[in-house]
Amino acid sequence: MKKAVILFLLSLSFIAGAENSEFLISRLDLNDGLSDNCVNDVLMDSRQLVWIGTNEGLDFYDGKTFVHVTFPEAKNDVQPVVFALAEDTSGAIWAGTSGGLFRIRPGERRMQVFPSPDLDGSGIRQMCCTRNGILWMTIGKDLVSVRTDDARTEVFRDAGAAICRTPDGSLYSVTVKGDLLFSSDGSSAPAVLSPELQDVLSGVDISRIMHAGDWIFIADANGNSYALSLQEKTLRPLPAMSRIRDAITGSDGLIYLAARDGIHVLDAALEENRILRPLSDNSFRCLTRDAKGGIWAGTLFEG
Repeated sequence: MKKAVILFLLSLSFIAGAENSEFLISRLDLNDGLSDNCVNDVLMDSRQLVWIGTNEGLDFYDGKTFVHVTFPEAKNDVQPVVFALAEDTSGAIWAGTSGGLFRIRPGERRMQVFPSPDLDGSGIRQMCCTRNGILWMTIGKDLVSVRTDDARTEVFRDAGAAICRTPDGSLYSVTVKGDLLFSSDGSSAPAVLSPELQDVLSGVDISRIMHAGDWIFIADANGNSYALSLQEKTLRPLPAMSRIRDAITGSDGLIYLAARDGIHVLDAALEENRILRPLSDNSFRCLTRDAKGGIWAGTLFEG
């Protein structure tokens, strides 16, 4: 099997332990210029720049050095917490933060606040951009869409418990009541999926959803993890995983899950589960993939 490169926000050099023997693992952190070791989101953009949202603002990494991105009106030079990142069809990078929504256009190094009465400086913890340039985010209990071409916004009340997008541009969201919504094109208003799926999800207090392979992965408010098969309309508990927060499919066809207890590596059928625990604290929060097949992973304390 081709070895995957895991870059814990991080880069490439050491091989960790027997259980990680197929993975080359490297690390970048505060000592290398990262703004903060608590990484909330990581994004590989279309130019192969790595954007890192931390508790102390936003950085990007060009493969050699970190560049700190400044935010307007940062009081006492205190940068906002960056929770979520997305790239739109023009190449602009959007940051959902503790102080609202910001945008940085290609070639710039300073964020600009996105003015909208529907956002009003609210904290944005989850966000994604679909292929047609619609930016979706959760604000409190609401789901909000922003057209990146003309800045029009639309608010869907009580529909913003969790969101994720698929590689084909579809959008999934969860209402505060636990209903799973779906927009096939990522631009139309999400609608409730089949009653069978709602019955399957009944009683699950969903806090986060993510897509990889043929599965929707779910984390509930109690830290439990599940895999939802949309084809079979079945919900599979994942008792070996604690508080999953992100999921991607690697270039090797395997599924990688960032969780509180490490990175879980699964086959497409979820039958084989290996766990990577290369650090002293293995609370992983986010994942992205680069053009060479490397996987970048952000952690809660370790960079």
